[in-house]
Formats: sequence, structure tokens, C-alpha cells
Amino acid sequence: MTFHTKQQVENLLSDMEIIELTEEDKDGRTANGTPKHWHVFHVIARKR
Repeated sequence: MTFHTKQQVENLLSDMEIIELTEEDKDGRTANGTPKHWHVFHVIARKR
């Protein structure tokens, strides 16, 4: 796992054309069942 803010994700992709960047903000569980609040980024980008 990696942990980044939305701004950090945008910075990591700064040399790419971002086609879609969405963030899931939800409650869920880890693999062992522990409750956790998740922020998951879904990215579609292409090289410029």
C-alpha cells in the first residue's frame, strides 16, 4: 500500500495527461477484518 493525498497523486502524475482521476471515500475493512476508512484513487492517464 502507498499513502498519498489527492494533491500528491496529482503531483506524481504532473508529466502525464490526466484523463480521469476519481477518489473513493468509504468505510470498509482490511484483509483481516479490522474496520478502516479508505481513500482509493482511480486513475486513467497517458504519457504526453
